Amino acid sequence: MLFWDTFKCSYRNIKAKPFESFFVALGIALSILVLCSVFGLIGGINESNYEYRTAIRFREFLVTPTWYNYMYNISKPVEKVSVPLPAKIELTYEDYFALKQENIESLDWVTFIAVDNGLTSQIPYDLINKPNLIPFQDIDIYAGNEESYKNLDLTLIKGDYYREEDLLKKNKVIVLGTECAKTYYGNKNPIGRTFFLEKRTYTVIGLVNNSTDDKLNRAVFVPYFSYYDTNVIKSFKVVASKNANLNNFYSNLNNYIETKYAGRVGINASAFQTRELYNSIYFFIKTVGIFSCTVLLVAAINLINLMMARVLRRSKQIGISIALGASRKNIFLLFLTESCVLGLKGVSIGFVITYFVMNLVKQSTNLPIIISPSILLSGMTVAIFFSILFGFYPAFQASKINPIESINTQ
Repeated sequence: MLFWDTFKCSYRNIKAKPFESFFVALGIALSILVLCSVFGLIGGINESNYEYRTAIRFREFLVTPTWYNYMYNISKPVEKVSVPLPAKIELTYEDYFALKQENIESLDWVTFIAVDNGLTSQIPYDLINKPNLIPFQDIDIYAGNEESYKNLDLTLIKGDYYREEDLLKKNKVIVLGTECAKTYYGNKNPIGRTFFLEKRTYTVIGLVNNSTDDKLNRAVFVPYFSYYDTNVIKSFKVVASKNANLNNFYSNLNNYIETKYAGRVGINASAFQTRELYNSIYFFIKTVGIFSCTVLLVAAINLINLMMARVLRRSKQIGISIALGASRKNIFLLFLTESCVLGLKGVSIGFVITYFVMNLVKQSTNLPIIISPSILLSGMTVAIFFSILFGFYPAFQASKINPIESINTQ
């Protein structure tokens, strides 16, 4: 029997039992829906988790004098010191520079920043002709180093950001957020103009923007030491590089801190504080994976049962076909082809159902589900594979039917 003849015969058998065939195909379609949803959810969670783990906030380690933690109760150090009240120590620019130059594996950059609310006597652009109405205004001030813009996710629009040299020399330079610049200079170019802040005069050297936080766009950014007129830093943040092993990085950083400061300086790590969340995410992924495998197994067992039922109902027909000269190979191929055709039918239905249902779930629940051709193709490939795999046994059983016994069966 040629393949085309086998296919047509299989199609006629499927068409003869449309209701039963539809439910077999529907079972395969639903298994595709479950598989693609699970693949998409796991992929989305992994993608979100990767973005979270590689974000600056997750990779940063706060280096702070231990006495400062005790006195102000900012946060608990990762490792508690044994003495009840550690000796007072101040971190300075020299400490920052030494750490920055230290060859610690996977060290990306070091930063420090303080947020303050100060006063400016700068006159808003729309009140430039009425200077006596608002002599002073509140303004948010971010004082930091040249790496601060990375920590705040600022994009340079015009001019330049202050540099290490400005920090060292306490240069009176200032960078404005886009909305701040618009408030005080209108649509004019603010670069090179003066800006009055806390009874001091600064020169505007840059314009920055944050796409998500408008508060930053209304703020100003100045070198830490020129604003506070000091060399003391309360704390600084050490940021590990992306994909760094945070445990190893912390261990290397801690060795450096312990050797240099002998317990007088501690490290606070958001990476370790969020480890429980990190572990719970992967526990959820494993649970979903086990659930998906269970659903797939149930669908496969149902497919075997349905195909076996089709074989038993047609045992007399199979016996007559063998008696009339059909080979057992032809019988095997006939039922295997039926499984494949049902699988393809299920895949066609499953593709449509899966695409629309996954989009509906994603839009209505905001779950991090990835809907991509590779996800859909993976689900359909697995479904077809199992349709063929679990069609082998019923086809084999059909080819082993004794024609005499099947014909005599009422």
